[in-house]
Amino acid sequence: MFFSKPDVEQIISQTCLNRIDLFEQLDSTNSFAIENTTVQSSELPWAVIAKQQTSGRGRGNNVWHASEGALTFTLVFDQSSIVIPSRRWHQVSLITAVAVANAIEQVLGGINVHLKWPNDIYCEGRKLCGILVEQVERQDNRLHIGIGINVNNSFQDAPAEIQEKAISLIELLGDESYLPELFLQIVLQLQELLELCADSFQPLVQHWVPRCLLRDRSIEVQLGEKLLHGYCQSINEEGALQLATDQKVESLFAGVVTKF
Repeated sequence: MFFSKPDVEQIISQTCLNRIDLFEQLDSTNSFAIENTTVQSSELPWAVIAKQQTSGRGRGNNVWHASEGALTFTLVFDQSSIVIPSRRWHQVSLITAVAVANAIEQVLGGINVHLKWPNDIYCEGRKLCGILVEQVERQDNRLHIGIGINVNNSFQDAPAEIQEKAISLIELLGDESYLPELFLQIVLQLQELLELCADSFQPLVQHWVPRCLLRDRSIEVQLGEKLLHGYCQSINEEGALQLATDQKVESLFAGVVTKF
């Protein structure tokens, strides 16, 4: 079920959100939010939710495949509406991943999820959720948190590669989940974790490390033109991936894990 007017009113009354816009279909919730310059700072945090997303974007040139039934949305903040200072906004993707994981486990129960640095969520070895955080530097310097979760959607018509690598909650549970309830809990969890990490990222580490999908695995990380090989030691107190190579332990704040 999509969002009703009472759902929206309840969510706004219980969370920090000041505005929620619902759409039957968008190419990308992040793109829409970035291109829409009419929403005022006083209306932030703002949520853009699409029933169907036709051209969802992931990190780099990746495309997010999301048919109807997925939960796809973007949360928009500026510095006045988020406690994390802009110099640390690169850590928000990791904070968001833990918030989504907490919400899924709390609302649905019986599901154990893992986090793939920096911001993917996996279950049973397949991708359940992707997160794309984009900072737009303009007069009011906004942060866009795009989240796509495979909830009630099927991969029957998806490319074979997607069918092999992705999983949805309905596939795990055998029944549909109520999207507004999951969305509400994600926002509440995110609010709580942002407050927890207002002064330092360090408190999040204890929530991340037990769920770290890459820990103790041999992995490859593409860092610009360089391809790094090593063993993942999880993350450090600033959110950097700790990669033990033959030469030293690298602390990576950026990069794409290409093999694991």
